[in-house]
Amino acid sequence: MLSLYRGTGQKPEVLAACLPGAGGLANGRAVRELLGTVVAEGIATGWVVSPAGFTSDARMAAAEHGVRLIDGPDLIAGLAEVPPHTRMRVVDRLEDRPKPPPLR
Repeated sequence: MLSLYRGTGQKPEVLAACLPGAGGLANGRAVRELLGTVVAEGIATGWVVSPAGFTSDARMAAAEHGVRLIDGPDLIAGLAEVPPHTRMRVVDRLEDRPKPPPLR
């Protein structure tokens, strides 16, 4: 779960659940779990990021509760709007993460 802040706010404005693309389509349960945390923490909104996309159940749950769904194409389009120097910082941070062990 990512907490996204704007400016110097003490409380995040958005909680984002980032799901692995290899996990397949995100379902309604993922949306409802995020929503539970958003409500419990008193956060304004939530996003579910799933490069593989979403089931119809996830889309219905998100529409009903105002959760934003971000699939692979949306993620790429959003990154294209980020200034190049900031985009490079994002990529650098991703590359600094511990790598998963190789598959056998």
